[in-house]
Amino acid sequence: FVSDRFLEMLDLQRGPVLADLNLAIERMHPEDRPAFIALNRQTDATHSAMRWEGRYVVRGQVLWMRVESTPRMTEAGKYVWDGLLTDITDLKTSQLALQNAHAQLVASEINRSKLEERERMLEDLHDGFGSELAGARMLLEQGSMTQAQMSQVLAECLADLHLMVDTLGNFTSTIESAADAFRYRIQRRLTSFNLQLHWNIQLAGVPALPTFKVLQILRIAQEALNNALKHAQASNISIALVYHDQLGQLRLCVADDGRGFAAPTGHGRGQSNMQSRARKLGAELAVESGAAGTQVLLLMPL
Repeated sequence: FVSDRFLEMLDLQRGPVLADLNLAIERMHPEDRPAFIALNRQTDATHSAMRWEGRYVVRGQVLWMRVESTPRMTEAGKYVWDGLLTDITDLKTSQLALQNAHAQLVASEINRSKLEERERMLEDLHDGFGSELAGARMLLEQGSMTQAQMSQVLAECLADLHLMVDTLGNFTSTIESAADAFRYRIQRRLTSFNLQLHWNIQLAGVPALPTFKVLQILRIAQEALNNALKHAQASNISIALVYHDQLGQLRLCVADDGRGFAAPTGHGRGQSNMQSRARKLGAELAVESGAAGTQVLLLMPL
């Protein structure tokens, strides 16, 4: 049995299609037909219900159809299949339009993220060793920079460049791996200095952080360390980076036993840079200095 609506949907005549059901199958799109035939054979052998969606070509137009059939056994012990054909062209058209819109939205978001990342990298280049090199060039042109000072500036620029490569240049980088790389570079850089570095890095369980934030955290550590090296005349510098799980807080502390300073302006632009980075992180930064030395403390909620 085939209904009038079935014949109308597939543009078929009752007599021919009852004589040869393949006429209905031939209406299927050539690319979708093999999957339907394979599924039909499987459900016929197992006497299980079938549900299939695919394309038909009717009067030169591509239509989406849903085919559902359920077997039932007659009193004579034979199986009869009750089938239903549903035109789902409008539904599929809407779904495809939605998928295309979603793909375009995702592509647009990826491009926007790339542009934002590019802007952040340019800003970091400008605020980092870019500004250091610009200042050094001005001092050189004025003839007021010694060779030792230039060497120190170049060392700081290289350290800053390595810091960017370890974070922004590595999309699989974590704060743990970036902190390890930072520690390794600092240890190598300061081997010739007459001071002791004391490390305390405990980051077990720390949530994943965007590479941009990892860069800002380590830049604050680097800025505090550079300030201590330039001004403190310290014998010991302690660098602690600890995640407190119960507090949901990341704590960075750079402390030295140097001579300290009397006023916040004593360290020039360094403290304002650190405060700016702390604000970007949504963190609190405190600098305390006295006769016993200087401590830079960053508290960042996660």
